[in-house]
Amino acid sequence: MKISRIFVLDEIAHDPLVRTISEQYPHIPIKQVDSTQTVYKFVLSTKKDPIEAGKEILFLNHNQGAFVRKCPGTRAYICCGYQIIHIGTFCTMDCSYCI
Repeated sequence: MKISRIFVLDEIAHDPLVRTISEQYPHIPIKQVDSTQTVYKFVLSTKKDPIEAGKEILFLNHNQGAFVRKCPGTRAYICCGYQIIHIGTFCTMDCSYCI
């Protein structure tokens, strides 16, 4: 998937990394938002499948938890015992095993 839009949380809009990323993608629209909910509402308002739409968005936000976590598993998946890198929401990698 290709990134088609970038959202930046107001709190980190002036972070040097945000500037670096925006310079790397000058052709992609960047919108500052005041909350994660604004991004979720945008995704749900598109005519695409929400999961597909989310994979076309880069949402720059501060990390709100552990970066490396124990794989959560679900009732439908047998827990593998792996450690996962938790990059957050709107991941563009489209892994077939992601839960």
